[in-house]
Amino acid sequence: VLFFTGQPDAWRVFPEEFPALSGDLVMVLAKRGVRLVGTDAPSVDPPDSKTLPVHKACGRQGLYILESLALSRVRAPGRYRLVALPMRLEQADAAPVRAILEAV
Repeated sequence: VLFFTGQPDAWRVFPEEFPALSGDLVMVLAKRGVRLVGTDAPSVDPPDSKTLPVHKACGRQGLYILESLALSRVRAPGRYRLVALPMRLEQADAAPVRAILEAV
C-alpha cells in the first residue's frame, strides 16, 4: 500500500512536519495481507519520534517500508506493479532503492 500525502518529490530542507502512519494502521494492513507500506513522506514515523514505534510495528509484522517516494505524478488510486530494487549493503537494515511504479 502506497500513501500519497502531497509531499514534494524533493526537499530543499528536511520538513519539520509531515503525515505519519500509526501502529494501529500497520496492524490492520498486516492482517489484510499487506507486505509493504510506502509513503512520499520522509518517514513512516512522526518527525519528532525518538523511538520509531511505526518502524518497529512494521518490523514485528514483517512489513517492508519505502519512504520518500516520488508519487506526485501518480494520477489515480488503483492497482499498480511496484518494482523496488535495493542496493545490497552489508550489515544494514535499510538501503536506497530505485522504485518504479507501473499501472496494471
